Amino acid sequence: MASKSPACGFMSAKKIPEHFKFEPKGTVDQVKVDENDMKFYITGDPSSKKGLVVVTDAFGIESKVQHGADMLAARLKAVVLIPDLFLGRAASVDWIPPDTPEKVALVHEWEVDFENDTEVFPRLMYFFNSAKGKLTSVEGWGIYGLCFGGRKVVEASGQGSSFKVSGQCHPGIDKGSEKNIAIPHILLASKDEDQGIVQDYAEYLSGPGKIGEVETYNTMSHGWMGANNSLSSFEELRGYFEG
Repeated sequence: MASKSPACGFMSAKKIPEHFKFEPKGTVDQVKVDENDMKFYITGDPSSKKGLVVVTDAFGIESKVQHGADMLAARLKAVVLIPDLFLGRAASVDWIPPDTPEKVALVHEWEVDFENDTEVFPRLMYFFNSAKGKLTSVEGWGIYGLCFGGRKVVEASGQGSSFKVSGQCHPGIDKGSEKNIAIPHILLASKDEDQGIVQDYAEYLSGPGKIGEVETYNTMSHGWMGANNSLSSFEELRGYFEG
């Protein structure tokens, strides 16, 4: 079995305090994908020449992920999209910690349904191609993923990729997966990822003909850019905003 980093932070995801609830700057829309209505979050300027797709962790279109998209849209002057690839069945922070039989069952059901779901990646690309056909001013697209989403980003980063650049934040990385990457790529790791695999990425992305960057946030836990960050300490805030 391939070595891989922590799945989706189910043991440690955190709710953010009420005083850190972010007000989304974008809107939620929906598109038909394989006979299903898929919701997606869109923020930034739809007439921009730059586009970015965000592939979430298990917890879906969550407020910290939305806020990160809002910040990137403003900083890059880009249009940013976050599709609900789970079709309304994202995991819930209310399951955390999984300390009752009911919560354990819900986590297990999600993992069975989505950890090895072969339909998620085609769903992502169907959504992207639909969005690309509507946002015709965009000249170049990038993609990044959190945790679970990092694996889907690696799939999207191979030869002939539709994206110009890609990235992963505290990804659920598999050993050897770096060899699929054929476009400029950034990996932001936490202290909890398999550091051997992180080093493999660093060596591969610094090799001949490759463009990439790997950085480990040694004080941050897996999931710090998403659900696994309560933003309740200076260190957590700094890591979130720096990332």
